[in-house]
Amino acid sequence: MCSDENRALCTDLGVLMAVNRGLEDMESADLIILLPTGAVPPPVGRALADALRCAYRRGTIIAAFGTGTWLLAGTGLLDGRRAAADPALAGRLAAAYPAIAVERDVPYVDEGGIVTGADGAAGIDMCLHLLRREHGGAVRDAVARDAMIVACPSPEPGAGLPAGPRPAAPRPVGPRPAGPRLAGQRLAGLRPADSPSVGSPSVGSPSAGGDEMWLADLLVWARDRLQQSLSVAELAQQALMSTRTFARRFREVTGTTPYAWLNEQRLDQAEELLRTTDLSVEKIAHAVGFASSGALRAHFGRRHGVSPRAYRQTLARSGARGVPPDEGGPGC
Repeated sequence: MCSDENRALCTDLGVLMAVNRGLEDMESADLIILLPTGAVPPPVGRALADALRCAYRRGTIIAAFGTGTWLLAGTGLLDGRRAAADPALAGRLAAAYPAIAVERDVPYVDEGGIVTGADGAAGIDMCLHLLRREHGGAVRDAVARDAMIVACPSPEPGAGLPAGPRPAAPRPVGPRPAGPRLAGQRLAGLRPADSPSVGSPSVGSPSAGGDEMWLADLLVWARDRLQQSLSVAELAQQALMSTRTFARRFREVTGTTPYAWLNEQRLDQAEELLRTTDLSVEKIAHAVGFASSGALRAHFGRRHGVSPRAYRQTLARSGARGVPPDEGGPGC
């Protein structure tokens, strides 16, 4: 933790935190996260703004969520970019910083070197996404397991995504999680049907209890059997429900259909195999449960706008993450 002021800071939860490190400690950081403050974000000091701009030019990832996004906006780094915003602040942020394309209906937005999250619960989703992007799905899944958080599904096309291909999440490894935990007021990775369609985890607030526990177990069970031709009836049988009741409750909690969810998981695994193996598209399609390579290409194209082959070639040329260009500014 570091700050431009040598004093105790109050978080958005009202917790006082002693901060003994200054801005100079950001010079060696690979990732800087601007944490939420109070309901009204303070103005960004020039020293902090300069330090953040210098860090960005060095290739440091800058992330923010909640009122932290407002602080980041004050540096100018979000100008001309999309940014996720806390629903309570979205209107004010858009009015105060018209150069920013404020996204109100997504939990996070990945712009490469800059990643923003909406509210506090979405900050968890954002951090899990960064783990997945920088270190792979195995690391993300291990952290989520240890924290007893349900790992979030992949983003839907066009929402909360950076341009170009994304690193994919390998299937969970090791023992399965003992059960989900509430993230903020919601179960991470699940959302009610009336919440906005988002690029990744949910922004809703299902209550804790058995309704989500049965689904968390079922998702783990289904992910381990993606190669099989799973039907809604089979999933319902595993959940000990009728097909109609299962489909309704699944959508109520996740905001999507069982069929769409299965396709997203298969695409996640296909991306991982494209990134880490030399298997042909045909073999990958079979390995992840698509009926044919044509089905994989169709679904993959809708998610990325490119073919699996082009996706693989782009990753080979550029790697998982680029270094942001030098944009001038104060000496760093």
